[in-house]
Parts: sequence; structure tokens; C-alpha cells
Amino acid sequence: MSKKNIYKLIGLNLGIVLIDCIVIACMTRMPTDSTVVFSLRITLLIMSIIVFFYFNYCILFEKPMIKLFGTNDVIADDDYIDALDDCMVKKVFEASVKITKEQILRINNKEVSLDTILSQYFDKGEMTYIKFDTVIDNTKAVFFDNVKKIINRITIFDTIEYSKLVQKYGEDLEKYINIDSKVKIYQEHIDYVKNLVERNEDILTKFDALLLEISKLDDVDNETFE
Repeated sequence: MSKKNIYKLIGLNLGIVLIDCIVIACMTRMPTDSTVVFSLRITLLIMSIIVFFYFNYCILFEKPMIKLFGTNDVIADDDYIDALDDCMVKKVFEASVKITKEQILRINNKEVSLDTILSQYFDKGEMTYIKFDTVIDNTKAVFFDNVKKIINRITIFDTIEYSKLVQKYGEDLEKYINIDSKVKIYQEHIDYVKNLVERNEDILTKFDALLLEISKLDDVDNETFE
């Protein structure tokens, strides 16, 4: 179950309890032997049971909507994280999803570090600063485009059919790629996601290299004054 649905269940059931408490508190001010109060209590009980079972059922068994990210969609970091959290239910991609979430945090931290160091040496209107900033923005765009592709590929992955293949052949499906065309298809999905995660790791390494090169400007300044 996704985190969103867990939050929905918690909010729903807390809401039911809160409303019941408020109504019961109001009833205590009315005569206890009143027919109206008795009727209200029965109505409250019945309505609470109906609401509880109906909406809990709807949340627990709602069909997930397939939402794919377009290449040109502008997406906030929190939306990426939420989408990746939803992907966690597909256990075959659990490790890749965890790494991708960490990579998002890391690239944002590196961007802040790069911007801080650049600001120490160049004014934001300088051509050198603009060139560096453009490279950073373009590289980050490639990174998040890969994240979109990861989310989209996991979203369309059919876990039910994949589970059938695992039951038939076992966890190590790669051995059966040449035997069953379905295995080949699903293994390609898995390898595609892993490759994108590796590409993003390479991008993070390039950020580190850029950070190192910019930090060497200190050494150049020191040599100038020696």
C-alpha cells in the first residue's frame, strides 16, 4: 500500500472518531431518556459503521491510476519523491527506487554547494558564472529526465505477470531469457531502470568533478600571491 493511501486511511478513521465524539458530547446535554436521543444514537452507530466500511473498502481496493510524466512536464522534487514512494510497492524495483530517492537529495545538495562556491568567485552576471550555471542546469535536467523515465517504466511494469514468471522459473529469471520471450521483456524493463540509475550516478560523479575543479580556484589565487 502506498503512503498516500495509508494517510487517507488514518485521516478517514480519525475523522469518523472525531465526529462521533462531537455528536456524543452534544447528546450528553440532552435528556437521556429522550426518544430523540435514542434514535440519534442508533442513527450515529449505523452511519458510522456504513461510512467506516464503505470508505475503508474504497481506499484499500481502489485501482491505481496510471500517471506518466511527460518529457516537458515541470515537476517539483516532492512530486518525484511521492511518485517513487508509490513505486515502492513493486518490490523488484525497491533497491533502485531507494537509490534514486537518495540521488535526488544528493544532486540538490551538490547544486547548492556549487552555487555557493561559484558565488564566492564570480558575480551572477559574469559570463563565467553564467556558463557554469548553464552547464549545471542542463546536467540536472538530464538527471531528472532519467528520474521521469525510471518512474514511468516502473509504473507500467506488470507485477502480476512478473510474479507468475517468478513462480514458474524462480527468482533468477535471467537464465531463462532465451527460453521464454516474456522473461526477456520483463528483464529488459528491470535492466532499463538499473541502467538509468547508473547513468544518474555518473552524473553525480561529474558534479563532484566540477565541484573539485571550481574549488581549485583557491589554489590558483594562492599561487598568484606567492
